[in-house]
Amino acid sequence: MTRPGVLLAGVLAGLWLAAFYSGNNLLYLCGAMLCALVFVSIWQGVRLLKSVPPIAGLFPSSIQAGEPFVLRVPLQQQSTLTGLVDLRWFCDRQDVPLQIRLENDSLLTGRLWSERRSLLHLNRQLLITTAPLGLWKLSCWRQESKAWAILPKPLPWAESRFGGNRHNTPFEGDELRDLRGYVPGDALSRIHWRKAALEVNQWSVKRFEQHDQEADASTLRVDLRLPDLAAAQSFENLLGKAWYWIDARLRQGEQRIHITLGQKQFDLSLPEQKSAFFMALAEASPQILPAAGQGGVLLSLVEEL
Repeated sequence: MTRPGVLLAGVLAGLWLAAFYSGNNLLYLCGAMLCALVFVSIWQGVRLLKSVPPIAGLFPSSIQAGEPFVLRVPLQQQSTLTGLVDLRWFCDRQDVPLQIRLENDSLLTGRLWSERRSLLHLNRQLLITTAPLGLWKLSCWRQESKAWAILPKPLPWAESRFGGNRHNTPFEGDELRDLRGYVPGDALSRIHWRKAALEVNQWSVKRFEQHDQEADASTLRVDLRLPDLAAAQSFENLLGKAWYWIDARLRQGEQRIHITLGQKQFDLSLPEQKSAFFMALAEASPQILPAAGQGGVLLSLVEEL
């Protein structure tokens, strides 16, 4: 019961006591009408909870750690019921609070946030409402599963195309290939200054045709080995650099991106592999084997001579 519900229960109790004591038919009628109102409100609240549609398909598959994500998605379904439903989605480690507004145009709103990188397996949902009169707090559990990836915080870094610690100077060909957006760490000599003068808010960087011996700039290999004396935060920084590299290219609209994460390889041009990569990045842990494959940009905490 809510506070108004407790007050109504007290009024009903006094009303029925007065009706039984006096035998007044009018008091009996008033008590019956109020009881009917209570039962109808409970029935409407139960119907409201049962009418909440599945939301797993509307929920984002991934968010970024440390960055709040405001969820606001129309459910696009007609509903004869109106009210607010608070929804909490539970997993083994934390719960995700949401709020659903059910009207003619139902709306799913919520604020998603997590401080640490992880892969959460959401399963049980708790739905709570006080609609329609605010007299009762009704709740029910239901089962709906979803894997939710929390990606690492991006860590900017200056890309070395060879990826090794011994190669710090980018190696380019002589023929201009195309332009891409500027990211922190790019050499100022590669900025297209004539275009930058026209577009002050968006700098472009020149990209040249590369020789065969140069690493493929669309391929990233992440070595998940963690040296014995390295701190755990170093591993998180490594994944943050990997996500920064990938996110920058996704924002630029690049289609051909190949990622090797430890021993697993992903082609981000394929939607199913892109989703699988997000989950693998969210639950990545140190390994004992070096990154598979050859070429591309290499991110590693291990010094190899």
